[in-house]
Amino acid sequence: MGDFEQSWYRRRTSRWQDWPARDLIELKQRQGTRISVVIPARNEERTVAGVVGAAGVGLPFQLAAFGVASAAGLVLVRPIAMRHIKQPPALRTGTAALVGRSAIVMEEVNEHSGRVRIEGEEWSSRPYLDESLVIPVGTKVDVMQIKGATALVYPRE
Repeated sequence: MGDFEQSWYRRRTSRWQDWPARDLIELKQRQGTRISVVIPARNEERTVAGVVGAAGVGLPFQLAAFGVASAAGLVLVRPIAMRHIKQPPALRTGTAALVGRSAIVMEEVNEHSGRVRIEGEEWSSRPYLDESLVIPVGTKVDVMQIKGATALVYPRE
């Protein structure tokens, strides 16, 4: 595998430990998107081959059993996957459409006050989660939540 392929694979591959449930929930709420989690069959080949092998049959029959089990898994899972793929994303309107957008700080944002410009409109704002956070003028932030007429923002990294 070349350097380009390895780099591509590293950027797009993660382990379950890389995505704590809290981070997934926050990401879902911030972007208003659906997060699909693929739960692979754990050691499917070992399980099927082990059960068939324990029956005392040869390698060709074990391979055939594995193929049948894999095909059955696809037949059962594919309709569910296709339903999710074809379903259009929910249309967000009003203040919900602003969540996940970027904004620019126009007036220093702190726990008591602040102003940001979101898509040409100025909004009052406060820091998201960390009330002690102070965000200086000119900083690019992400809109995490809208509470009333106040945008809760967090600086981009």
